[in-house]
Amino acid sequence: YLSHSLLSFIPTLLDQVEASLKKVENRRNPNSTQSKDLNCALSSLPTILHMLTSRPLSQHALSVINMDQLCDILKMVPGIQSGDTGLGSPALVEDTLSTLLSLSEICLPHMTCEQAVPTIGNLCTCQGDYRGVAVQLCVRTTERAVHVLDTAQLSTLYTQHVLPVIQEMLLETPPLPTLALRIVMPLLCVLPELPLEDHGIVTALVELMKDVDPEEGICLLMLETLATFMTASHVDFSWLYTIGVHEQLSLVILKLGVSTNTGEATILAAVKCLSALLNYIMSVVKKALQTKNKSSGEEILRSSQCVVNTCGVLLVWYHYTTAPSALLSITQLYGGQYKDFLTPYNVDILVESLKDTDDNRVKTTLKILKRIISTDPVLLKSMIASTKDQLNRAILAVKANFTHFGAALRRSIQAFTETQLRK
Repeated sequence: YLSHSLLSFIPTLLDQVEASLKKVENRRNPNSTQSKDLNCALSSLPTILHMLTSRPLSQHALSVINMDQLCDILKMVPGIQSGDTGLGSPALVEDTLSTLLSLSEICLPHMTCEQAVPTIGNLCTCQGDYRGVAVQLCVRTTERAVHVLDTAQLSTLYTQHVLPVIQEMLLETPPLPTLALRIVMPLLCVLPELPLEDHGIVTALVELMKDVDPEEGICLLMLETLATFMTASHVDFSWLYTIGVHEQLSLVILKLGVSTNTGEATILAAVKCLSALLNYIMSVVKKALQTKNKSSGEEILRSSQCVVNTCGVLLVWYHYTTAPSALLSITQLYGGQYKDFLTPYNVDILVESLKDTDDNRVKTTLKILKRIISTDPVLLKSMIASTKDQLNRAILAVKANFTHFGAALRRSIQAFTETQLRK
């Protein structure tokens, strides 16, 4: 009976907490009267927390709490931690912050998303361990919000309250960057046009790529986030070049290529990023050819030279669905500049792929081989000298599967084997 009677006092207790905190908001040194009021009011917070965590009382306690009022109280947390809202005693500050964050953990799932998102965005501006707790709560809130809110509400709330603090999280020590990406990725899946670049998030991602360990889970999250962003229609690739995305992406792919524990999902995300980049390069080159603006085509090819370094890795990844198309784009763009990667082992990968019964894969492989051996006569001679047995097996592999291919592909194979490989 006594416990249930106390429940009726929760609104009054929260009124006292809010009133006492507002009196010292943005005031570092409260006077003696204010300090007394604070001590009296804030001492009730553990009692409220106890009722919220007590199984018999929790539902009733939640029902009597004014969530708007609690949001107003929680918005003062960063100021309390920084000292802008002074409580007078360091011990009181620690106790109050700990209790308020525990209250937020319990109550946030019971708030509307319109209440929860601004509140948690504000809590994420805390520092140290408190920020870590707040960011974890933000991850959970986001998982709920993407399923509850429509895209317009989601975009407005997160653009105003959460995106402005993501950049700083990405540049913090682990695990904050991983948690930040777990906030951004679900949002991008439903809001591909989210203006990440306006809040420094893409720039922070590029910085993160410089030191990322390819075997850590954050590498997959980082590449998936970047891939989703780069394939959105609004992306300005010329701006991406100014922050060095092409260079850092190439370096990450090279790191993944030498790692022994690179997962399939990470590989597919990396190739998706590279394919988006190559599509942009191809579009600029095509436009330059159409407008006879030779300098712009040469400039993009020169600045994108680093992608050629990924050829060896793409050959190792050749059995993955999207790798052949990316390799074909590079061979079409850069002629014989990739010849250093045409080791007997790598050529053998191309030869083995000709045994595939997938028409599109074989056709892509034939285009790559044709481009390779038609680019440079010197390269052709050296290839034939070092990989004669492999080229012979290529012809046999093609002939073995000849009847499985469509008529158009059979004609392509016939022309390829007779006029190119037999030279």
